[in-house]
Amino acid sequence: MARPSVEAERREQIMAATRRVLVTRGLTLLRVSDVAKAASLSPGIIHYYFDSKEELLRATFDDAFHASLDRRKSIIAKDEPADVKLHALLRTYVPQDERTVESWHVWLQLWTGALQDPDLRNINERAYGEWRALIGAVITQGIETGVFECSDTALVVNQLISMIDGLAVQVLLESGEITPDEMARLCDEYVDTLLAVDAG
Repeated sequence: MARPSVEAERREQIMAATRRVLVTRGLTLLRVSDVAKAASLSPGIIHYYFDSKEELLRATFDDAFHASLDRRKSIIAKDEPADVKLHALLRTYVPQDERTVESWHVWLQLWTGALQDPDLRNINERAYGEWRALIGAVITQGIETGVFECSDTALVVNQLISMIDGLAVQVLLESGEITPDEMARLCDEYVDTLLAVDAG
């Protein structure tokens, strides 16, 4: 039996390979043998750590969700004004670097799989619940410190998330109009226009 630290490293190696295969082949074409090849492992080792392809995918999606959450929590923990935090938080969702592009591709594949798989729907639901809570906490901080004005935080949070999802998909599809820079600009403008305190 492998040591716990080795097992954790091996599982992460396998899930990282799964993410890469999800980006290049998509969910429906992904095979355990593809993951094994991407991880430079045998299919038998993959099955040692994950009983089935479905278990591997669920673990990979769940791991991607927690990794995404951990990256954003460091922004929330900073001692900065709420508007600075919110702008920084939203910019981390713009698909403009390899890590974020891969993350979005993984989420697109999760959405596809979740149409048929209740377990993936549960992962999606938990992820969006955490995402709403994260953004909502920053907006609430802004209201309490006089940086933001907002009468319905839940509405604004859902509008922001819907906008980010839609814009990110357009960026990933290489829209001529919605580039990463344009997505960032639209998010910044939305926050400044909708939540800014009326100086008058």
